Amino acid sequence: MMENIIGYGVACLIGFAIGFGLLWARNRDLERTNSRLENIDARFGEISQNALRQSNEQFLQLAHEKLKQAQNEGQNDLAKREDAIKNLVDPMNKALQSLDEKIQNLEKTRVSA
Repeated sequence: MMENIIGYGVACLIGFAIGFGLLWARNRDLERTNSRLENIDARFGEISQNALRQSNEQFLQLAHEKLKQAQNEGQNDLAKREDAIKNLVDPMNKALQSLDEKIQNLEKTRVSA
């Protein structure tokens, strides 16, 4: 009977040692997994920041190009409008100059008469 008690005690100690070893190994695996997850999280953060930075740079570059295009179109439009106004005003200016010359000639004729 004493042998059975010692056998059970030894079996319990062996079971406890095996259970403790398995628990310790499992804890170590969890720590490694947590460490890997933290590394993955940090790497994902870096990747997302890089992607956001590149996206912002591309957006700003595109916005700059569109702004330049709009400015060029605005300048072209302004030049066309200036030409259109000049084409309208030039004939009137010539007509006014001709009228002014005729008035001066009439005035000279009137004064000399």
